[in-house]
Amino acid sequence: MAKVVKLKRYLAYDYNKIDFETKINVLMMLTSNNENLEDDNDHYENFPIPLVKEDQINKVLAKMFVYCNLPFSLIEYPFFIEFIKILCTTYNLLNYWVLIETLIIQKISRIALKVIRIINEENNLTIAFDG
Repeated sequence: MAKVVKLKRYLAYDYNKIDFETKINVLMMLTSNNENLEDDNDHYENFPIPLVKEDQINKVLAKMFVYCNLPFSLIEYPFFIEFIKILCTTYNLLNYWVLIETLIIQKISRIALKVIRIINEENNLTIAFDG
């Protein structure tokens, strides 16, 4: 199935030695295939996300904000909300307060504990700053 779709895309977009009418027909087939796939996905989008999966998404989302240096206010931006809802309609997106006060603070606390444990386990520790 994937090879057929790749061939259709090649014919529709990349292959230059094809007549206009055939190109239009291939594009119409690709469009109808995409609509059928969307109909199949609609069936599964109505099921609620398990709490374990939602928690996993929340943690990865918080990690993305920190590691990608994204502004936390993005979480309440309408286009970001729309993007997340398109990915998964039943996911309840975090609000700004929950992201900052819960997930980020928890992550900072875990990192601080890890650093304290490492420091306590070392006997001869030298801290140096370069610059």
